[in-house]
Amino acid sequence: MEVHHHPHVEKKSFKEYLLEGLMIFLAVSMGFIAENIRTYFEEKQVEREYIESMINDLKVDARIIQGCINQNSQTHLRYADSLIKYLDREKWGDIEKAAIYLYGLRAILSNTLNFSNETITQLKSGGGARLIKHRAALDSIMAYDHSISYLERMNNIYIEARGLVNDSRARIFYAKSLNFPPDVISLGIPDINPLSKISLNDNKKIDWLIKNGKVNMLIVDNDPKDLNEYINKVKYKRDTIKNYLWLLQNTKSQSLRLIQFLQKEYHLENE
Repeated sequence: MEVHHHPHVEKKSFKEYLLEGLMIFLAVSMGFIAENIRTYFEEKQVEREYIESMINDLKVDARIIQGCINQNSQTHLRYADSLIKYLDREKWGDIEKAAIYLYGLRAILSNTLNFSNETITQLKSGGGARLIKHRAALDSIMAYDHSISYLERMNNIYIEARGLVNDSRARIFYAKSLNFPPDVISLGIPDINPLSKISLNDNKKIDWLIKNGKVNMLIVDNDPKDLNEYINKVKYKRDTIKNYLWLLQNTKSQSLRLIQFLQKEYHLENE
């Protein structure tokens, strides 16, 4: 019978096994490190993109906040103050009644805003907040989000105040539209200051109401309780506008400070 002998295999020494194991370990470790480095730079890029988007949102916010400040301070608060000035007079003659009627039409208006909160929403709901490694930056962004939330609640209070004035006014004043002639509605002066134009238009309307015997039809409910309630509602709305303006100004200042902080910390000053 023919006998087959297995080839002799030289056994590896312990050092050789150790070296092979070390090489495998190093290869796995280097792959792991390379993956971590790649992930790190990808996340840094995404973080930078979040910050750039946040800065753009803040710039938009600052612009719309300033527009809202202008509208409320130059129109709504101004008319509320003028209306209260006439409401607080001891006696109401034809001028007072006409002014109260006209300014009261403005008192049922309001101007609120919506914010560009897309980036903050992504940070909060999409897990983006974990990518913001700069703790102070993340804290500042979340503080700004808190201010926005508070201001949005104030929006609702403002709208509610407008509704209260409107409901109260509806019981007191003539509801049908008055057909002012074109020369009373529009002054036709293109270069005049908008605020002065508003005042001149109001004065022309007041004169027209008095001259055409329309004043006595303007107030349909002389009940002192209803009138007193209306005055209180108008004053409440005036105070609400003042608080709203204060919050708007503070939020705008916060947005501008946050823009500067983020640009500095992420070296985006020149972008």
